Amino acid sequence: MNIKQLQILDAVVRLGSYRKAAAQLHCSQSTITFQLKNSKILWDVFFSRKPAVTWF
Repeated sequence: MNIKQLQILDAVVRLGSYRKAAAQLHCSQSTITFQLKNSKILWDVFFSRKPAVTWF
């Protein structure tokens, strides 16, 4: 993970969409998608952690 990928992740989380993040970072939406998928940030941040709440 590099600084650019962290900036992309930050923008996506703050703005709530890939499209808005791409506009703010002056790049294409496909660049956002490519960077997140290739760095596996989504897996590391969102999918590899145990849920904080257990539903019964």
